[in-house]
Amino acid sequence: MSSRSIGSFWENRAANFLVSAGLHIIARNVRYPGGEIDLVARDNRTLVFVEVKMLSACRFGSAASRVHTHKQRRIIFAAHCFLRSQPALQQLPCRFDVLAWEPKNGQHEARWIRQAFEAHS
Repeated sequence: MSSRSIGSFWENRAANFLVSAGLHIIARNVRYPGGEIDLVARDNRTLVFVEVKMLSACRFGSAASRVHTHKQRRIIFAAHCFLRSQPALQQLPCRFDVLAWEPKNGQHEARWIRQAFEAHS
């Protein structure tokens, strides 16, 4: 299985997880030169930019800890680009979540971190 196929598998699981939690997925794999967003969702009136991470083992920290400052900046940049292209969504409050798939007892368990980081002006 290619890394792209593996990533798509976990992003699909993340989308299904979020939908079952009441969110509405409005975009997937949003890419711009300089940044990308795995999932964009609506949580009632809040626009949510979601980074999906998966670890095969927790030897070097959690999946969520892998969303370092540089990655956060790239996600925030892509979120700004996305909002410029979607005028109807520009007035909504936004948040940045991480949905991490982490190994536990031979399975991967979802760890949803709401407001994992913030965009500072």
